[in-house]
Amino acid sequence: MKLLYFDDFRLGVLKGDTVVDVSDEASDVPHTAAHDLIANLIGRFDEYRDRLESAAARSDGVPIQQVRIRPPLPRPATIVCMAVNYMEDGTRSEPAPINAFLKSGHTVIGHGDTMVLPDVPATIFEGEAEVAVVIGRRASQVRAEEAMGYVFGYTNFIDGSARGLPPSGNVFYQMKSRDTFAPLGPYLVTADEVPAARVVHSAVEQRRLDAGLQYERHGAQHSAVHRVGHVHSPARARGCAGYRNQPPWVESVHGRGSDRIGDGGAWAAASQRAG
Repeated sequence: MKLLYFDDFRLGVLKGDTVVDVSDEASDVPHTAAHDLIANLIGRFDEYRDRLESAAARSDGVPIQQVRIRPPLPRPATIVCMAVNYMEDGTRSEPAPINAFLKSGHTVIGHGDTMVLPDVPATIFEGEAEVAVVIGRRASQVRAEEAMGYVFGYTNFIDGSARGLPPSGNVFYQMKSRDTFAPLGPYLVTADEVPAARVVHSAVEQRRLDAGLQYERHGAQHSAVHRVGHVHSPARARGCAGYRNQPPWVESVHGRGSDRIGDGGAWAAASQRAG
């Protein structure tokens, strides 16, 4: 099943090229806002799956082009990103030590939203296209061979970075947790639709994802507690787009063709089709 939020954070099921509103079917899920509705729905999904599927089957829905897509997890409590977690094409001779960083939930934006590049002296702004794993039940001290049983589903994720900011050594928070630096979506697909996380299209990319998930499985043995609705991204070497040369989906307040990154007044905004 493909779950998404649309318009005024209505809950929908994606069916082909149409969106079916299933908000009424989940209205009794305890929540105060969209972010905890989806988290609590994930935690009770076995109770609601049949209701959601039946509602989707009864309606033709509306064309997806007629709605505004919102992030499927609007404000996740935790976004855990693995660092330097790649091995493909001779990038590294051996795996780096397991390391991770957190991105703030306020960084999340949805498909088609604007990713803002702040007016700071970064040497380069980047967006890394990744596959994010969404946790389906509370997990702590999980054995590697059991880790994937805790995965609810997957979604597209872009890990935005503002690299090279001073002072030296002040790395992850100011580089990764900038507002709008976590485009997410357009939808959340349940794990049963994506066997063995096979969500990529080439053999090279598949090997990279398999290695990344295996690395994250190892990390799951650590003492951190992972809760329902937490987002985990296993990292990426390929698909890292630097915004220095302004691809077509990036605009600068200094105009196209500007290459003035790092001067403290270079790129103030980028318009990116996230997802």
